[in-house]
Amino acid sequence: MHTPPLIKVLSSIVEKSSKNLVRDFRELKSMRGAKETANAFVNQSKAQAESRIHELLHKTYPQANLFFKCAGLAQYSESPDMTWVINVLDGEENFKCGLPHFSMSFCLFESGRLTASLVFDPLKNDLFWAYKGTGAFCGVHRMRVHAYRKNGPIVMIPGSKPDDLSRVNTLPFLHRVKISWGSPALDFAYVACGYYDGLFFQDLVLCNDIYAGLFMIKESGGFASNRQGRFPTEKQDIIIAGNNDCYNTLGRMIPDAFFDEK
Repeated sequence: MHTPPLIKVLSSIVEKSSKNLVRDFRELKSMRGAKETANAFVNQSKAQAESRIHELLHKTYPQANLFFKCAGLAQYSESPDMTWVINVLDGEENFKCGLPHFSMSFCLFESGRLTASLVFDPLKNDLFWAYKGTGAFCGVHRMRVHAYRKNGPIVMIPGSKPDDLSRVNTLPFLHRVKISWGSPALDFAYVACGYYDGLFFQDLVLCNDIYAGLFMIKESGGFASNRQGRFPTEKQDIIIAGNNDCYNTLGRMIPDAFFDEK
């Protein structure tokens, strides 16, 4: 397998820029300060990671747009051929609570088209990436969504409404449901490599960084869409994702009433 030069560059950048993030995560776990102190510490950690990534990416791609989810548009070119969308801490609440489930995510848009993505778990050193026409990989190993097994788990990530969990109990396939949460980009990557059969999000605040995981699912042979069967584009959208069988099963078995406003 030939790793595209762009992915090699990005792999080096995330390795260098994530070291302080991991150090700060371990330090935060031992802190016993007020919530405001912890929030300030996390914000500083994100800012340092963003600054390091900006420095390294700008050095390699000086004409590219760089958009950071937390800091906003950091650099803009009047004639952009390349735009990077970066979230240095997907799973911030987990990070604050000391839960080891968070990631860094990168998307590359070239002439407005999504062509590459990368999700990095700095604690497990798991590097998930996809490149248009090449496929999706974890490190050097190709990722494929696995075949749906009748008794295999369906992972369901509930949305933001407070009564969602009680409504999950009414679903007929509850015996095949596991609840997951925290880092959407990492959860999507887990679908792409077969850890999860499929998932759905309700009322996910859709930012461009989420496309990193969605792109991997498509490149690994899976499917991802909103309730209407289109690629998610709304600011808040419903997302169903998985391999062919699981994707269709979720679409059939989640009743329309589940999405109604209460």
